[in-house]
Amino acid sequence: MHESLSAVREAFGLPQEPALRDVTVGIRPIPTGNGILCAPLANAPGVVALAAHPGVTLAASLAQRAAEHVGDPDPRWRRDDVGAEE
Repeated sequence: MHESLSAVREAFGLPQEPALRDVTVGIRPIPTGNGILCAPLANAPGVVALAAHPGVTLAASLAQRAAEHVGDPDPRWRRDDVGAEE
C-alpha cells in the first residue's frame, strides 16, 4: 500500500503521501461470457446500465455506446462499428 500512496504523491506533486482512511472492496459485475451489457433501464428513463469486463480498455467505446442509448446529441461522434470485434 505504501508504494501506491507514494505513487499518488509523486503523480500529483503532493508535499506528503495522502492518508488512507478506509478501504472498501466491491463486487465487479462481469456479464456472462465476458460480453458487454449496455441497455436502457425500462423503469428509469434516461438511465443506461453498462457493465463490461474490459471496462477500462474499452471506456471510450462503451461511453459512445451508452450515449447512443440516451440520444447522442452530436451525430459526428456516432459510429456503427463501436464495440465490433475485428
